[in-house]
Amino acid sequence: MRRAFFPLVNLLLCPLAALAQPRVTITLFDLAGLSSQTIREMKAETTRIFRAAGVGIEWLDCELAGKPVNLAVCAEPLGPTRLMLHLIPGVNKTKPKASGMAFVEGGAGVFACLYPDRVWEHASGANWEFGDLLGHAAAHEIGHLLLGSNAHSPAGVMRARWETEDLRRLSHEGLTFLKGQLRSVQTAVRQAPVAERSQR
Repeated sequence: MRRAFFPLVNLLLCPLAALAQPRVTITLFDLAGLSSQTIREMKAETTRIFRAAGVGIEWLDCELAGKPVNLAVCAEPLGPTRLMLHLIPGVNKTKPKASGMAFVEGGAGVFACLYPDRVWEHASGANWEFGDLLGHAAAHEIGHLLLGSNAHSPAGVMRARWETEDLRRLSHEGLTFLKGQLRSVQTAVRQAPVAERSQR
């Protein structure tokens, strides 16, 4: 009887565990031709930040170093839990100081972009690992897609200022979502339409 108890408990807890951490899929288009190591470091850091917020990240490579991959899967529609991230070479011509942008409408969005060249400038000037800071920048823009354009905070990963002199004073371990944002991030993913989630 005891032997049967633990498997039964595991079966009961598995659905609860699955519900405990909502997930978001990020379709990644690397138009900047970054190295595979930098991409891995970026993904790892972004995933770590969201894991600490109680949200899992699933990466789907759609274009790496300018070469399309996973064409059929990447053509599936975007939604609240299926977002798109572009890594774009150069800088934003209208906002040259921007490290990234999130396109938000109605309090949420599905598309964001990063400018790795700009992030590299910050990283080299502030003595950060490029891939780590790129991961923080990705988490920041994905955060806007989930929380809206007015989601800036005075500290943490959603801080508004990302100037080099500010980054020098910060420990990257401290750049996470603030306590008050954790529930909002989880709620934004959990409240995604059931039909949209079931397509994943």
